[in-house]
Amino acid sequence: MFDAGWLLLVPGIVIVALMVLLPAVEDLERARFYRDRARLAEQHAQARLANHDEYLAALKRGDEGVIRSLAATQLNKAPAGMQLLRPEGEISTESAAIYDRLEPPALVLNEYQRSYSTLEKLALGERTRLWGIGLGALLIFAGLLPGSRD
Repeated sequence: MFDAGWLLLVPGIVIVALMVLLPAVEDLERARFYRDRARLAEQHAQARLANHDEYLAALKRGDEGVIRSLAATQLNKAPAGMQLLRPEGEISTESAAIYDRLEPPALVLNEYQRSYSTLEKLALGERTRLWGIGLGALLIFAGLLPGSRD
């Protein structure tokens, strides 16, 4: 003979499982997103450090181009027999400083965005989640009650 309690027990278990597991899945997806975002920021910082290390190495070995650019931009001096270029009329909009060229392109970090299904909205809502767990527990309890004897 078939016990009708199973018709209440199974949906109750499913509802409670969904109300518990869907927020955990959401937290996992959000954590993965922010982990990937942190990796991008770290790669950007590594590229920046590599550029600055390369510049420092060129400065330490006395690279003539680096020394000239530093003298011209920081000390406003030119090597003997040369003159600094000065634009006539309008001031030049592009800086002669090399520091802008040392920086990698700006990093654009997106914010976490996701669309949710109705079930996910119910499972992630603070009040609706409690109601869902309560409903599932009630169904489990009703499904576990002994059946009538004929």
